[in-house]
Amino acid sequence: MQVDEWNRSLATASSPLMQLYAALCDYAGGRRETAGSPSREPLQRRFEVIARTTPCAVAVDFNGRRLTYGELDEQADALALHLQAGGLMPGSFCMVDLEPSLAQVRAILAVLKAGAACLLFDSGIAQGAAAAVLAAFRPALRFTRGGHASRVEEEMKTICCDEDAADLPYGWPDELPVGPRTPAWAYAQLSADGDLCISVRTHQALGASLDGASRPAPALGADPGGLWQPLSSGAPLTIQARAWP
Repeated sequence: MQVDEWNRSLATASSPLMQLYAALCDYAGGRRETAGSPSREPLQRRFEVIARTTPCAVAVDFNGRRLTYGELDEQADALALHLQAGGLMPGSFCMVDLEPSLAQVRAILAVLKAGAACLLFDSGIAQGAAAAVLAAFRPALRFTRGGHASRVEEEMKTICCDEDAADLPYGWPDELPVGPRTPAWAYAQLSADGDLCISVRTHQALGASLDGASRPAPALGADPGGLWQPLSSGAPLTIQARAWP
C-alpha cells in the first residue's frame, strides 16, 4: 500500500489516530518533494566530518566502555552496508527498540546512513497505541537486543544488536540524497492526558536546531538533540544506564 493510501485510511479512523494522519501527510509530502528537490546535507554528515578529522576523539562513553569517532563511524558504516545489502529501501522507517547504549547510537547512525529514518517509542507507551503507530508507519525492520521481548506484537524483520560489533562486515554504504523534508526521526509518546502524540523531524529541521536557527532540541528520546548536539560538535556523548522495560 502506498503512503497516500494509508493516509486516506487513517483519515477515517478514530480521533487518537488523527495525529498519525497529519504526521504521515507531511512524511508523504517530504518523499514527493525529495524526488525533485536539490539534495541537502544529511544530519549524519556533521558527525562524519568529525570522524574523519579527529577519529581518535572519544564519541560515546557508556558503562566504562568508550568508542572513538573513528570507531563509531566505521561500525555504523558497516551496519548501514548490511542494511542496504538486506534490501532496506530509502525513505523507510526503522524501529529502534533499544535502551540507551552503544548499540542504540550505532543503530541510529546506521539507519540514517542507509537512507532510512528512525522510529522510537516512549518506554511507557501502551501496547495498543504502539500497535497503531506501527500499523501507520510500517517500519521495515526492528532493532532490539538479544533476548529482549518486544513491547509490541508485530511481525517484522528483527535485527539483534548487542554492544559488540565484531561480526559486522567492513565497507561503506551507498550515499543517498536527502531533500528539505526528508524525515530523519519519529517519536511516539503519550501526553499527560493520555493522548497519542507523534513528532516527526526532518534532517533540515534537526540541522536548524543544532545551528540555533530554531527551538533547541530536547534530550535523546522525545527529540534527538541529546545525541546530535555532542556528536555534531566533537564532544563525547555520555550515556546514563537505566532500567529498560
